[in-house]
Amino acid sequence: MEEIEAFNLALSEGIPEELPSKTPLSELVDHAPARKQILTDDEKRLALHNALRYFEEKHHQILAQEFLSELEQYGRIYMHRFRPKEYEMNARPIEMYN
Repeated sequence: MEEIEAFNLALSEGIPEELPSKTPLSELVDHAPARKQILTDDEKRLALHNALRYFEEKHHQILAQEFLSELEQYGRIYMHRFRPKEYEMNARPIEMYN
């Protein structure tokens, strides 16, 4: 499948019904540096609440632990589990987002 087709298909499917498998970060790719820990406990709870609202409640227990770990390790919630596997992550022309 051509990369553009894979991108459009993944975009049209939206948030998957079942959680994709968790994959480690690639050592071959530059990643954002860890941010300073500036959030209070209440702000961390709010960040988790805001991130989880997009997912079905049946996934909250798994994702809450994962997102909290990202928040504590990187200073932000990146939702690494949901990185695309079908296409490269890069900037695309606005026209590609139908």
